[in-house]
Amino acid sequence: MDDGIDGGFDVGNDESKAAYVDRTGEPVEVSNPEGGASVLTCLYAKSDGGWLIGQAAREQGFVDPKGVVSNFKLKLGSTEPLLRGKCAEELVAVLLAYQKELMERQTGERVNGGVITVPAEFDDVQKKALLRACELAGIVVRRMISEPAAASFAYAQRRNMAPGERFAVWDMGGGTLDISVCVSTGDDVRVCATTGERNLGGQQMDEILRTLVIRKLTQAIQCDPQSLAVDALFMHDLTTRVTAAKISLGSRDEVQVPLLANGKQHVVSVTRAEFEGAIADLVERSLTRLDECLKAANLAYTDLTSLFLVGGPSRMPYLQRRVADHTGMVPRCEIDPQLAVAYGAALVAQAELKKRGKRDRIGGDVIPQPTRMLREVTHHAIGVAVQDGSNGSMRIANAAVVPQNTPIPCRRSQRFRLESPDQREALIQILQGDDRAELKDCRVLASLEIKGMPVEAARSARIEVTFDFDENGVVTITARDIIGGDDTSITIDVPK
Repeated sequence: MDDGIDGGFDVGNDESKAAYVDRTGEPVEVSNPEGGASVLTCLYAKSDGGWLIGQAAREQGFVDPKGVVSNFKLKLGSTEPLLRGKCAEELVAVLLAYQKELMERQTGERVNGGVITVPAEFDDVQKKALLRACELAGIVVRRMISEPAAASFAYAQRRNMAPGERFAVWDMGGGTLDISVCVSTGDDVRVCATTGERNLGGQQMDEILRTLVIRKLTQAIQCDPQSLAVDALFMHDLTTRVTAAKISLGSRDEVQVPLLANGKQHVVSVTRAEFEGAIADLVERSLTRLDECLKAANLAYTDLTSLFLVGGPSRMPYLQRRVADHTGMVPRCEIDPQLAVAYGAALVAQAELKKRGKRDRIGGDVIPQPTRMLREVTHHAIGVAVQDGSNGSMRIANAAVVPQNTPIPCRRSQRFRLESPDQREALIQILQGDDRAELKDCRVLASLEIKGMPVEAARSARIEVTFDFDENGVVTITARDIIGGDDTSITIDVPK
């Protein structure tokens, strides 16, 4: 037995959730001080060096809007100072430490670590920043998994899915869209394909609605929109009211948005039809992504047994209707859409303990463990930078060795030729990006160098590059000169 428990952590761009598994084996959300099931991803820097977090931070923004920062998750990986000289990584650490503290208060147990979730489209730099944030928060990461995979695991466990059931999870969060297509084997939940898109979520809907409200307001009072945009208090008020209006339009035909502008109170009316028309293109983009994920899994909608909607925006009747019309399926939301990811992360945390032969206790009672495990796939194609003349002109491109959606763990190797017959050294650049994508469109993950190679006039494919992914997605890359026998390797300790 471990002294303490492991939980699941879902850092969102709008709201962040945490969960643990109770003595009955069911996931339970961690409540915020107001009794809600999530913590607003919002921080306020207090003058004494402390922080207000969540709803308290948002409310303080009406007094000091420049002291508040929110929606910083998607800035992970950037060193840009956002508030009090801290970058997104450090701000996420403050938030995670707070969630860990809330979990400890609620359970009466020390929290050792757990499973952290990430958007499917997060790159390695962003994942590495999130791992550092967890370390700063005192959370030992047992595993990092994608958000839609976490929700998939929650549904498979809740419904006790039979072997052979294929299903999709469509997860629209505050700032990202994530989709996974999975199959239940009985013992495992296997991800067949996963995809996503950054900047496609509830926040983008808020932006669209905010633009619509500002346009109506400036037309009504005949003012320059820029004069409102530089008013920090007005923008904080507008953002808060627009978010509430978006939620209300899910059940009402029209909303009134009260705003204080230029010293006077004004009211802007927005109809549901206006809002739905404004976000139609965004919703269509999300459906195209769903089609792409099914295609990557070599499946049709008729092959699926279920389609689950996850994330706050999935509560919208318009979105549910469009998904149903597009897929010919009735989408389901049997688990609270805003909690499915955190629930899945908490369950996977217990599955990881089971794999290590360990168990958690709450109040002295042993926590039941899941009956299945989660098996993921690679989220991005990874390969080697090569000279490529396939399009008629020589360029540096990615020769993908491990394609996107390759099941892990896996081992893949490929051999490459040197650029010239008298070459004695080789610099191997490891790229993340689509197969044959140009260097400028890829991310350089690492570089390996082999020196002192014997000359070979024949220019055979002598440099063998091997990618070894473990089940958590940690990849060890080895480059070997099969003629000279020298090799070099590097481990990228970032999942997927």
